[in-house]
Amino acid sequence: LHMNTLTGILFLISLVFIFKFFFTFIQDIIAQRITRDLYRTVSSRIIRGWANADYRLLYLQTSTGYFMNILASVLWTFLGAFQNYGGVLVSLIFITVYLGFSVLLDWRITLSAVGAGMVVFILFRRFMTLTKQYSLRVVKEDERLQGGLVEFMQFYKYLKSTSRISTTGQYLEDIIHRATHLRFKIAIIGGFLANLPESLAVILVSLLLYVEIAFFGKEFSLIAVLILLFYRTFMRVVTLQSSWQKFLSGSGALKVIPEALEKIAKLKEQGGIIKKDKLDNAIRFHNVSFSYDTKLILSSISMEFKKNTVVALVGASGVGKSTIVDLVSGILKPTTGEIMFDRIPYQNLDVSWLRQHIGYVTQEITMFNGTIADNISFWDDRPKEDVMRRVEEQCRKAYCTDFIERLPFRYDTMVGDRGINLSVGQRQRVAIARELYRGPDIIVFDEATSALDTESEQYIQKSLDAIKGTKTIILIAHRLSTIKNADYLYVIDQGHVLEEGTFKNLYENRNSKFHQMSVSQQI
Repeated sequence: LHMNTLTGILFLISLVFIFKFFFTFIQDIIAQRITRDLYRTVSSRIIRGWANADYRLLYLQTSTGYFMNILASVLWTFLGAFQNYGGVLVSLIFITVYLGFSVLLDWRITLSAVGAGMVVFILFRRFMTLTKQYSLRVVKEDERLQGGLVEFMQFYKYLKSTSRISTTGQYLEDIIHRATHLRFKIAIIGGFLANLPESLAVILVSLLLYVEIAFFGKEFSLIAVLILLFYRTFMRVVTLQSSWQKFLSGSGALKVIPEALEKIAKLKEQGGIIKKDKLDNAIRFHNVSFSYDTKLILSSISMEFKKNTVVALVGASGVGKSTIVDLVSGILKPTTGEIMFDRIPYQNLDVSWLRQHIGYVTQEITMFNGTIADNISFWDDRPKEDVMRRVEEQCRKAYCTDFIERLPFRYDTMVGDRGINLSVGQRQRVAIARELYRGPDIIVFDEATSALDTESEQYIQKSLDAIKGTKTIILIAHRLSTIKNADYLYVIDQGHVLEEGTFKNLYENRNSKFHQMSVSQQI
């Protein structure tokens, strides 16, 4: 086959475009599959790593918006950058193929055209560097925006009530302004690089081919094919440049995602492997101290929580009561001292298993935007009849049945965002029913009645009385009236166990701190 014949030229053109069709189609399929699998893999690693992270390290070393920004924005940018990088590789392959055919036709003209193209590429390198810098700044601004939006909605009532919502809104608007301005700059650079190089390339190629025809007498048929190949080559160069620019615009994500995966690996919670069926005797603290950096929270405390007893922790706010509970659940680790689950050191226990046996009812009630039944069963996937039978049983123990039965949709009633459709007392009783549904050995009530009216508090007290003797219950309370039926009390003061004993013994000791607290509350 002679390349200067019409038949050879037509065959060459057909061959090039058949190759282009099959290669592009296969490349699209492969790219989409890789993108899908990569998103699944990376997002799963982030979510699982987040779930398995050490609580203390997680909140000390990351912000609220950090992982949200990664999953909602940065990961998609990362995948887009990956796809654009694939586009760069594909363009390089096409350019190589086109130039290979061009070399077969006339190597001298081809080399001249390549040289002209390199000049154009070098001229625009500065713009690509700017795009990369802007991309990194966009990622940081997006992280601030995600965190700010979460806090804006989380603390909306406070911000609205204190007329600080405008200030917070302006802070968010400033972030949006900076981020959009950076994106605008990236878009301008992208538009410039996408359009100008093609015009320059056409001018350079036209001049080159004019010189070859006018001064070197090349045949027009050869030049026509070279024009086609050069045009396709330079179009691919423009595509390559555009893909590379888009790749650089997402390069901030290429830096952030590996850093996030590395950070998650470092945040992984450490623990043992022992899984014990249930608490047989007691959880014991032996000379346990805990510090946040240099601030001492607990100092050499020793206490025990015996099986199926009610133990109360009392004291002023900020003296370390909630920290004790966090140590019980394994959320925090002692700085010094030892905690034993029966005779097993906590560090030898599988902490994930341990928490499956602990229920937690807090003052800040956790409610999900779903039905009452879903909030109690936590979307249990067992047969609905079994789930509802168990839900109703636990609601009776938590004294929820009376108000739920009066609702139009009963257990299918939507509680709304953070349970807004229920009163505080109703939410608290639903929260208790949820913990009872799990069937834990240990239930913690952390200031669970402090925000309730007298009637709601009485319902909570009835719930406690109903499960007393069947669970190990840890109570944290300011209202001493709620701990009268506790089996044992610890009075915590400035991180120390100041007093301990039964309610009766501590109350009757007129010199005790507990007696003074009781008198101040008119008990």
